[in-house]
Amino acid sequence: MTTAKLAAATAAVALLAGCTTVTTGDATKDPSFRPGDAIVSLLNPGNYPTAPKPGPALKQEAETGRIIDGERMGEYVVGPWEVDPQLVDIDVTATGLMLSVGSVLLGLDDVAKKHQFIYGFGSTRGTPSNADHRRAVQNSVLRFPNPEAAAAAASDFYAQDRAARDPSAKLNIPVPGHPEARAFQFTMPDGAFATIALTAHGPFVLIQGTTAQESADISMQLAQKALDLQIPRIDDFKPTDPSQFATMQTDPEGLLRLTVPTKEHIGNQGLWGPRGILHFDDDPLQMATELRAAGVDVVSVRGTYVYRTKDAAAATQLAQKFAEPDAKNPTEPGPTVPGLPSAKCRATDVAEVKARVYSCAAALERWVYTASSLQPFDATQRMASQYLLLTAK
Repeated sequence: MTTAKLAAATAAVALLAGCTTVTTGDATKDPSFRPGDAIVSLLNPGNYPTAPKPGPALKQEAETGRIIDGERMGEYVVGPWEVDPQLVDIDVTATGLMLSVGSVLLGLDDVAKKHQFIYGFGSTRGTPSNADHRRAVQNSVLRFPNPEAAAAAASDFYAQDRAARDPSAKLNIPVPGHPEARAFQFTMPDGAFATIALTAHGPFVLIQGTTAQESADISMQLAQKALDLQIPRIDDFKPTDPSQFATMQTDPEGLLRLTVPTKEHIGNQGLWGPRGILHFDDDPLQMATELRAAGVDVVSVRGTYVYRTKDAAAATQLAQKFAEPDAKNPTEPGPTVPGLPSAKCRATDVAEVKARVYSCAAALERWVYTASSLQPFDATQRMASQYLLLTAK
C-alpha cells in the first residue's frame, strides 16, 4: 500500500469512528451470479481436499499399471444382462478385476500362475429371487502373455476343474458354432443345470459359467450367446505390454487427481468407460440408456463418481436422473449441500445393506459428480470437496 493510500485509509477509519453515514439506494446483485451457482464461502468439505495434490493420483509402479490395464479390459467384457435382460442381480464376489482366478476357477490359482496369468475381469449376474425360472451367467476373460500360454492354461483348467469330476458331469459337450471351445455340463446341488465353457482366443481364455433351472439346453444356450458376444468384443481390446506397466500412463488426463480420494476399500476405484462401469450398477440396462443419452465417455471412481458427458445440457439432465427416487427401495429427500444449491440429495433405505444411504448428485459444465455415504454430513462434504477439486486452478 502506498503512503497516500495508507493515509486515506487511516482518515476513513477515523471518520467512521466518529459518525454513521447512511446511503440511500437499492442493492444490486452481481450480474454474473445465476440461481444455482455455488457459493464457495459456504462450502464445507470437512477433511476432504480442496485442491488436488501435486503428482500422480496413483503410485507409479508395475502393480498399479497391471490393475489399471485390467480395469480397462472391463470395457470389453460382456455383461450377463446383454445375454439375457433378466440377469440383473449382481454377484459382487465374482464381478470386477481379477488378480487371481479363484473366484471363477476354484482351486486353480497355481495352474494360472504356472501359465503366467496377468489379470482377468469377470461379470456375474442372476435372475431376481422371485423369478419363475432361476438363471445365472458368469462371463470372464483371463489374460495370458501369448496365445500359446492361453491355450495351455485353457487345457489345464478343463482337465483339473473340480466340477468336471462331479458324478453328474458330462464332458466334451459341443458349443454350437464354436468348435474351438471345450465345455462340460453337470447338475448343481439345487437341481439346476450348469454349463462351463472354456475357449482359448489369442492371449485370452474366455470362460462362461451358466446355470438354468429349466434344462441343460437352456444353460448351453446362455453360454453360447455369451461366447458369441464376447469374441468380437475382446478383439477390440488393445492390452498394454506388461513390460510397460511400471511406466504406463495410469491417469492420462489427470481425472483421478481431480476426484475426491478415499482410504475406503472400493473395489472399482479407477477409470472406466461407459460399458465398463455398468458391471457395478444395480440396473445396468437403465444406466446404459442414461449414459448413452448423455454421451458419457469416461467415469472416474474414488471417493466420489465423476462422469464426463458430451455437453453441459446433457450433464444437467444426467444429474437430474441420478437424483430421482430409487425404483427398488424406499426413498425420501436427503440433506442439502451448503453452498451448492444445484446439488440434489436423497436418503434411501437399501435392503441389500440394511442401512440408510445418503446420496447426492450435481452437474458442473460437462461434469456430473455423485457422492454417497451412510452419514449425511459425509455425503455433503464429499460433494463440496468434489466441486472445489473440479474448479481448482
